[in-house]
Amino acid sequence: MSHDTPLHRTLESLKKEAKRWLAAIRADDADARARLERAVPGTKDSPGLRDVQLADPNASRRHAELRQEGSAYWLIDLDSTNGSSVNGHRTSRAKLDSGDVITIGSTDLLFERRLVE
Repeated sequence: MSHDTPLHRTLESLKKEAKRWLAAIRADDADARARLERAVPGTKDSPGLRDVQLADPNASRRHAELRQEGSAYWLIDLDSTNGSSVNGHRTSRAKLDSGDVITIGSTDLLFERRLVE
């Protein structure tokens, strides 16, 4: 069986392009960074701190988002397969208070808000 089908060639070319793009982003290439910002808004601010990965098979790849709106913080579920909960209540969007327990997949996360002096 030959692996030289049009689909295989297309997938291989996409993989090569993705590797070139990631290498350019790591090298801090301005054009690659601009392309990334257009594709995923907000990444230029803090791409290393923006994403948290959980080693949880019940968590979706893009499960939920923590968003600051004014002085409030919100948990927004990103239409994940298993949903998100705050303090045991399933939610698609919830305002967070210090001490709230966020459940993503089978993982519990404690939300704490502290003033830094």
